[in-house]
Formats: sequence, structure tokens, C-alpha cells
Amino acid sequence: MSVVQSIKGKDQLLLDGSRYRRDRLVWRCIKKNCKARARYDGNIYQNYQDHICQAPDPNEIGKAVYDHEIRKKAEQSHDPPRLIIQDARLQLSSDAAAIIPQYIASQRTIQRIRKDKDIPTEPKTFADIVIPSKFQCTSANQQFLLYDNNDHHNRLLIFASKEQLDILNGCESWHCDGTFAVAPKLFEQMYSIHGLFRGKTLPLVYALLPNKNQGTYEEYFRVVAQHVQHKPKFITIDFEKAAENAFAIVFPQCEIFGCFFHFKQCIWRNICELGLKKQFLENDDSRHTMKNLAALAFIPERNVIEEFNQIKENTPEINSTLEKYQRDGEIFGSIVVSKLLFFLFEFFVSYVKEYNGQTLLDIHDAGDCGRFARTVLKNLFTPAEMSRSVLYSNSVYAKPSLDPIRTKKFKDKPIVFFIPS
Repeated sequence: MSVVQSIKGKDQLLLDGSRYRRDRLVWRCIKKNCKARARYDGNIYQNYQDHICQAPDPNEIGKAVYDHEIRKKAEQSHDPPRLIIQDARLQLSSDAAAIIPQYIASQRTIQRIRKDKDIPTEPKTFADIVIPSKFQCTSANQQFLLYDNNDHHNRLLIFASKEQLDILNGCESWHCDGTFAVAPKLFEQMYSIHGLFRGKTLPLVYALLPNKNQGTYEEYFRVVAQHVQHKPKFITIDFEKAAENAFAIVFPQCEIFGCFFHFKQCIWRNICELGLKKQFLENDDSRHTMKNLAALAFIPERNVIEEFNQIKENTPEINSTLEKYQRDGEIFGSIVVSKLLFFLFEFFVSYVKEYNGQTLLDIHDAGDCGRFARTVLKNLFTPAEMSRSVLYSNSVYAKPSLDPIRTKKFKDKPIVFFIPS
């Protein structure tokens, strides 16, 4: 026995496989013209007239409970419709699950209920954004809204708890990246700062940025710097010049490195722009050669040109294309400046360096290269002189796509070194 609310918000009694609506001091069957009744004597509900409409159906009871649960959670929680529907379905039997509304119908029901409730309208300007105090703290009642500049033209919101800032304060390596897919309307991107903590890369600071201007980045990083006593030694970012300049100004003592994941993306974009995509997909030798270009990021900068020339000598079939775009020391258009391949290596190269008496690769990033990075750090402890070898792994030779598949997982395999004789 239980009491739920109907679609119209009226109480319904669920008793012995039937549903009743309140009729003064008694409950009557919801079916029109049925004389079945149930009453409450102060201690227990009981029916005292039989149904003439149909036999009791326990599955209808399950459906009514399902409708009630999704409506109640839609009003009382901010969970996404998918989670509400999934939790409600788990309580049903297989027979009851067969008669409940389709997913899209339940989803629209939840959306309609939330729209009808007293929920603030979606802000149309930065001035309309008001964050209630209860949403400025974590579930542990820690302050989470770290900074709000209240600028009605370029609103900047930064989020981090005290615990997250304490962890970031102890991280010597930061990995930063922005994403556009999850940014709310009015904001350009969500930019996060991750810290390398006990071998794991943890997201610690989030910010909603109105644009990608250098001034906005500087304001963001200065706020973070005010809450961190120990500045990082290494910062890994993508290849956005505004973010690089801002980091260099706010953290001048840090070494700034490029992200290997974005490095490979850049190579693939230029392969497509040069008309080499078909050759890459259909010719195994050409594909192997072009992937070796990504492996050049692991070569000491003094040996890069030599290794690049060796790659060209081994693959004459694409030499003409490479030579065509090699002008004034630049290969593939604007990627390379002076004699350094693809990037200014003191900034962009994921490079073997000395750290706490051991050599390691700085290839962590704030995106999807964490798995590959852990593999390298686990397997690579070799003198820097040996890093001249061309390095490859499953991640380096992952099948490319114009839009990287964020959810793709690579198998961890031992790193293989090829030392030219």
C-alpha cells in the first residue's frame, strides 16, 4: 500500500493491485463507473467493494510508481533526465518496464515539470547571471566560487575549493586546456588547470571565460597565483599564443611546454591541407613516415634536423611534396620557424629532461594523453643521450581523424627504441 500523486497532482491510493482516488473519507477506483471503494479507518487502508471494471493489474501499479518517482525527482533534484529515468526503471519488474512510456516521453515530462516550476529563466546577458549562495559552496560546505569579477561585458567565473587549491599548491607540474563543448551560453570556453599529484593528473581549477584574449587569461592566472604559494616548475598547454603569453607573464620562472596530443593534431591537420590524406590512408610506407614526424618530438633538439633528413632519405616518394612546402626554413607552411622542425623546440617539444636525478618525458596534458604519458613515465628511464632514437608506441601511431575521438582508449605496450646504426 502506498499513496502517490497522479498526473494532475491528486493523491492516489495504491492498494491490492488497484488505484483509488480520494472521495471524501473514502477512495474510489480511478476507472469511471467502477464502484470499487477503499477506506481508511485510522490504522489501515482496506477495500470494501469489488471492482467491476477489470481485474487488478500489478504492472499498472509499477507504472504509476514510475510516473510518480520521475515527477518527484524532477521537482526536488537537479539530476539530468537520463539519470532520473534510469533510477526509476531499475525499480520495475520486466513486465512493468514493458508498459511504461518511452524514454523520450519521460524526458519531456521531466523537462515540462522543471519548466513549469519557479526556475529562473536562462540569462541573456552577463548582468543576468546571479549565483545563489547555496550554489557557491560544495556539498562539504567549502567555498567553491573562488572569483567573480562581476563585469557585465566580460564576466569571468573561477571555481576551486580550498582542498583543491591545497593540492595544486603542492603540484610542480600543471597541465592546462580549454574546452568549448561544455561552456554555457554567453561564455566562450571552460578552461581548467590540472595538477600532477601522486602520479595522477587531477582537475583542480575551473574557469568560465568570456573570450580567448590574453588579458582574460592574465586575470585568470593572477587569481590562481594569489591562492598558490608554491609556483609550478612546469606548465603544459596547447599551442594557443594568448595563453602562452599570459603564463609567461604571471609565472615567469616556469618552463612552458606544448601538449603532445595537440602536437599530433597539428601534424594531421597539415597532412590534410597538403593533400597527403589519401596517401596516408592507402600507402603503408608513407603512413609510417608521416607518423615518424610525431616521434621527432622525442628527439633532442640538436638532432632533430638530422633525423628529419634521414626520414626524407628513406621515403623519396613524398620528398617532392615536403620540398614544395619547405621555404625559408619552414616545413608545412607556418609550423616550423628557422631550422627547428615543426615548433620552436625550447617551448613546443615534449622533450626528455632531468628531473630529481632521473630523465622523463613531459608529455602529460589536460586532455586525452594521460594514458600514453603514464606508459612513457613507467617505461622510460634512460640516459638523455639515447633519446636520439626514434620513439613510437600505439599512441603515436594511433589512427588519426579530423575530429579526434575523445573516448578512444589505447592499449599500453612497451615503448620500443630504434637506434640507427
